[in-house]
Amino acid sequence: MGTRLFTRGGLAAACAGLLALSLTLRLLCVAQPVGAALQNALTRLAALRERIGICETAGAAAMQSEAPVTAAGFEAETATEASGIEREVSMAAAGSGAGLSAGNENPGAGQAGSGLENAASAEAAAPALAGPAPMQPAAPAQSPGPQFSSAEAEAISISGSCSYAVDKAGLLQAPLPFALSDRAAVLIVHTHTTEAYTPAEGAEYAETGAYHTRDETRNMLAVGDALEAALNALGVPVIHDRTVHDEPDYNASYANAKRTIEADLAENDAIVLVLDLHRDAAEPPVREALELDGQACAKLMLVVGTDEGGLYHPFWQENLSCALKLQALLQRSAPGLCRPLNLRRERFNGQASPGAFIVEVGSTGNTLEEAKRSMPYLADAVARLLGK
Repeated sequence: MGTRLFTRGGLAAACAGLLALSLTLRLLCVAQPVGAALQNALTRLAALRERIGICETAGAAAMQSEAPVTAAGFEAETATEASGIEREVSMAAAGSGAGLSAGNENPGAGQAGSGLENAASAEAAAPALAGPAPMQPAAPAQSPGPQFSSAEAEAISISGSCSYAVDKAGLLQAPLPFALSDRAAVLIVHTHTTEAYTPAEGAEYAETGAYHTRDETRNMLAVGDALEAALNALGVPVIHDRTVHDEPDYNASYANAKRTIEADLAENDAIVLVLDLHRDAAEPPVREALELDGQACAKLMLVVGTDEGGLYHPFWQENLSCALKLQALLQRSAPGLCRPLNLRRERFNGQASPGAFIVEVGSTGNTLEEAKRSMPYLADAVARLLGK
């Protein structure tokens, strides 16, 4: 990128824009009380205008002496700060007298038979009219990854509560939303950590609820262990977070898992896939199984959230693109192992990463052993997705 020179005309235009913004803000102050947030923004705006005035004088003097002054850094800083003030003011004005409302992310309410539990997760979210959407993170470098055909896209069925029209072929054939490397790692988490299966004879467990247990050898942690072992055997780095999220407050599961996922992503920049392993909660108990290589394996269902429910979700199409690719790879190696991909109105913490979604492993009628037998097939598809 070339270096831009500091110009009096550019600064004059910036000052004019800031003056207009200042007048607008003062009119807002007269029209309605907007509280300390808006007053603070006005103070910051005044200081910013003063800085621009000082720098304009310096720039003019420099031009008179034919000494060019590089302004790129200052202009970028000014634009960022002004943009931040505008967002703050917009939020303050929109929230005046009303405040921010809290939206509940409800993974299963009213979705009987959809394959997800009726468990609400209280997650604070600003309404659509409370101000501009948060800035999206910079798009990561993309990698082409495996190649897919339109016929493979057509063969994937999509179910669920979301009404969005989906370009399956376009999303399936799009490049991966992350860069592939030997460091590319998979994060395994469990929002509903204590979910368990129908106990096989000799594999009973102490229940903390219907089909739930704290026994790590019988709940979703055991399924995660099986996936971790299978991925490691294929050379895929794994972070298996064993944090329990659904106790003591089951309704806080998704909010708890959100904090865990964000912390894990912050600590390890190699993570490209976030797989949240669940057990489906069909009632009465249903067994979702397929015989592969002479053994019964629990069927898998990939669940992808969207922003249709009103919560900010910049990555839902990237999440869906990754899930479609994984489903197509599973269909190649284990036809019939996947149930229809489930597209939902809720986010399910998919907003945390471009490669994040839920994997439902079997249902209440399956056994733990059936669930564990499916993990090598899932690991093989994940490894191929990551170019292993």
